[in-house]
Amino acid sequence: RSELKKTGQAILFEGYMDVITAYQGNIKNGIASLGTSITEQQAALIKRYVNTVVICYDGDEAGINASFKAAKLMAKVGCQVRIATLPDGHDPDSFIRKYGGERFKQEVIEVSSTYMGFIMMYHKRAYNLNVEADQMAYVRKIVTEIAQLKSALDRDRYIRELTKMFDLSSEAIQEQVNQIRKKQETTRH
Repeated sequence: RSELKKTGQAILFEGYMDVITAYQGNIKNGIASLGTSITEQQAALIKRYVNTVVICYDGDEAGINASFKAAKLMAKVGCQVRIATLPDGHDPDSFIRKYGGERFKQEVIEVSSTYMGFIMMYHKRAYNLNVEADQMAYVRKIVTEIAQLKSALDRDRYIRELTKMFDLSSEAIQEQVNQIRKKQETTRH
């Protein structure tokens, strides 16, 4: 707990072996969800100790899907979320054993994706972006995700990114985001 409070950040691993190996590699702010499913109670408990969570699950399909769910849950409880991606064939334990803790920090943790960057990459896997209909379906999906962001700066940044990716007007995307946010506000009240 003292290391979590000191750094203000937790690295969320799948299992205790990842935490132990990380600790041996001088990464002392690791915690484990003990499996790929994190509960809302666990997320709330983590939020009591840190503001930032770096999710570092295995890079396989199950780990990526679990990272998505954990990212959504951690963001919901108010944490800043980043998602670390491991090179193919590695899990945190094997990477640290092979390359050491310092390299893990530099090449995995420090270059972890932002929450929205990961969300965009995650959803991109479900669409063929060479097909116009899939492009528009992807844009609609991401616009919905952008509308969930609390920060106007964050929303603006990702609106600009979509604008560049698909040669759309930022005004049109902003209008869609505003419509979604307005609809959400009316359903909350």
